[in-house]
Amino acid sequence: MSRPENAICDISFISTPSSSVSEAPGYPPVETTTEVRNPWLLSDEQIMEAMQIGKSLQLTLDSYYKFEKDYYTQYVEGTKALKSELTILTPYFSILRKACLYKSNYQDYSFAEAQKDAQEGSKFLSFSVVAYGASIDFCQILNAVLILPDGSVIHPIDQKVPSIADKSSSWPHYPAYQAACLWFFDTSQIGRNDTVTFVLIRELGEQRAVIDLSKYK
Repeated sequence: MSRPENAICDISFISTPSSSVSEAPGYPPVETTTEVRNPWLLSDEQIMEAMQIGKSLQLTLDSYYKFEKDYYTQYVEGTKALKSELTILTPYFSILRKACLYKSNYQDYSFAEAQKDAQEGSKFLSFSVVAYGASIDFCQILNAVLILPDGSVIHPIDQKVPSIADKSSSWPHYPAYQAACLWFFDTSQIGRNDTVTFVLIRELGEQRAVIDLSKYK
């Protein structure tokens, strides 16, 4: 399936001295600041588009979940017996998803709310993982990191990992348990069009997924 064209938190603006300064005698040069736009911050047009798409979808396999698969990615190495499901939750897709869920629950999701979510959501890039294991507490040792294009490694600024896993659809057979997890990474360290490697660290080794962020709105 083809992925959507790239178009998916408040980062402090970077202040840089202006090249033109006051030349008035007896006074120090006057520095001006230039606001650098956070590339992860959605425009009003992008917010509106995400909301419209989300509200047009139904929570069915041939509607929302079919669209959601465009934000799945595949692991290229690791423990193949435990195929974790990885979804990239960009700020754009997060608003789209929330709009869909609100509509399905007959709730109103206003543009003002979406703008606030976009502002907050531009601070972090989220990865949703459904991991599988053999024991009910396997998720307690799950962790994740992100490898940047220059080889540097960043750790999550926050995470949501349950202490106890749920039964999987294959229970009581292996893998009998599954856990829905979230990891959040600081976007001030991640370029909007970077190719990054998401690494899921678990008891049986690592699972890695190479992600070209330019392919995701």
